[in-house]
Amino acid sequence: MVNFDFFKRSRPKELVAILAGADAIEWVRGRRKWRSWDLEQVRSIPIGPEESLFDCLPRLNLRVRDSAACACLVIVARAYYGFHREYYPAALADQLQEAIEFDWDDNLFYEGDRTRHFAGRAVASGDRLLVPVFSMRTELYEKFHQALGGASFARFTLVPSALAFPSEPPTREALPPRLVGFCHGRRATELHHLADGSVVDSLLLDRRRGSARLFSSALDLLAARDGESTEPVTFYCRDAANASAAIEELGGAGSSLVQFRVGDAFLKPWLEALLHQDQILAFGDDPELNARRLPKVTYPILVCLLIYVLFALFQIHGHGSLAVQAKSLRQQRQQLETKWKPIEERRARMAQLQEDRKSLTQFDAKSHPVLQLLTLVTEITPVDTWLEFFAINEKELRLRGQSKAAVKYVSELAKIDGFENVSLVSPISRDPRSNNERFNLKIDLDSEKLNKRLHDVEMLADEEPAVVAGGKPAENPKPQPESGDDKGPADVPEGGKASD
Repeated sequence: MVNFDFFKRSRPKELVAILAGADAIEWVRGRRKWRSWDLEQVRSIPIGPEESLFDCLPRLNLRVRDSAACACLVIVARAYYGFHREYYPAALADQLQEAIEFDWDDNLFYEGDRTRHFAGRAVASGDRLLVPVFSMRTELYEKFHQALGGASFARFTLVPSALAFPSEPPTREALPPRLVGFCHGRRATELHHLADGSVVDSLLLDRRRGSARLFSSALDLLAARDGESTEPVTFYCRDAANASAAIEELGGAGSSLVQFRVGDAFLKPWLEALLHQDQILAFGDDPELNARRLPKVTYPILVCLLIYVLFALFQIHGHGSLAVQAKSLRQQRQQLETKWKPIEERRARMAQLQEDRKSLTQFDAKSHPVLQLLTLVTEITPVDTWLEFFAINEKELRLRGQSKAAVKYVSELAKIDGFENVSLVSPISRDPRSNNERFNLKIDLDSEKLNKRLHDVEMLADEEPAVVAGGKPAENPKPQPESGDDKGPADVPEGGKASD
């Protein structure tokens, strides 16, 4: 999964680094130059015997030009943070981080919200994994933050001394020593045990309290863990007086203490070593001081972009010839448009006509031959009966009219093949003018039988036309009303039948 925060964050352009010891404070400023840092001269101020570190920190009077692009990195002495070790089975190597996160409440001496903590790099020790745990009380962290004006920096970070200078000594030796110490004047001495470049133990020895025996026992114990003899210890002191005092007070108790290194400033070389680390483990914000490196997941994306750029250059190279061809094709298209547009219009009209023909064919298949059906009804209708209304749809025929015997007429209609369920829509009533029975019929049509009957009627009509003497067709007499005053319905056609 790609971490897009990598592209959003801006790394510091300015740096203020501080080494907060028990006897002196060193600080240096630096500015980023592309992938490296330009560090200024290291400055320092001593801490008096009656002064505390937090009384001297405000005297630095740190001011930054751009607080949004400046980071503050403080290397704190062993007296200001806690250290202990936790052991896990080697089988949990793949899930070690999840196991540590799950056990934080048990691995800390204070509640989680009262401390700032993190775990260092694990070291294999037989069938177990040794995990160093660093912790600092939140109250102490806030004191550093307030004394140095941490709110004026974009990133404020406290680095334990055990992770700062032991990782790469100022001498730049190929391999760090196994036991490394640092003298904070006459107040205290811190001792760190390294294995494979990682801190596996850290002790704070206070010489004012007479801890020579504890120091000697610690040396023997640290060496015995690895099954080796006591190894030399490299101590770093600020001046020869402190080195002499350390030799006098601790040298006799620890015969293995054979090497002292004296220097005026240790901050700059240790800081250069930190700047070359991929990740700085610390309390607070990640300073992100090393040069920005692209994630490996972006390498395939860059390769794809390179291929795309090469392909784009190839397309640009052939753009000229393609433009000429496109212009020629547009001219040909304009010439052909005058020829094929009329053809397209005709094709569109033809398609519309085919759709209309299809619709008419479907309509014709569902409808009945009205003329033949009207002829059939006319033949079955007696002389004393005439129709006033004739309506037909796909499945039903509606008839209204007058007759001398409406019930008999209904029975005659029911005998025709294709006429199903001949029924009266309303009761038969008598017309007071003509004294005839008025009827309103509904007939269900059976398409298959009806079409067959109409076909037979049409065949008979073609073969045997009705002829009377003299060569004239026979005419049905007009129905006469019973009353001499009544002339009958005005819309009754000649022949005794009517249709609407």
